[in-house]
Amino acid sequence: MHAGIMVSASKSMFRTLAGINSPREFLLKGTKAIKAMNLKQMYMAMTIARIENNVVKISSAGMPFPLIYSILI
Repeated sequence: MHAGIMVSASKSMFRTLAGINSPREFLLKGTKAIKAMNLKQMYMAMTIARIENNVVKISSAGMPFPLIYSILI
C-alpha cells in the first residue's frame, strides 16, 4: 500500500510539472510537493534528464551520479 501511495504521488507530480523544462527545477518543485504530503518515512529517488540539440541536462535526487556512455561513430 505504501508503494502505491508513492506511485500515485509521483504520477501526479509528472502530470502537474510536465511543462517545466529544467530537470533541476522539476525535482525542486516535485520534492516540495511530496514533502507537503507528509508521507513520514517514505522516500523516493529519481534521476531526470533533458536532451536537446546534443546538450544533456541531468539532475538527480537520492541517486548516485549518472554514468553517461557514448560511442562516437
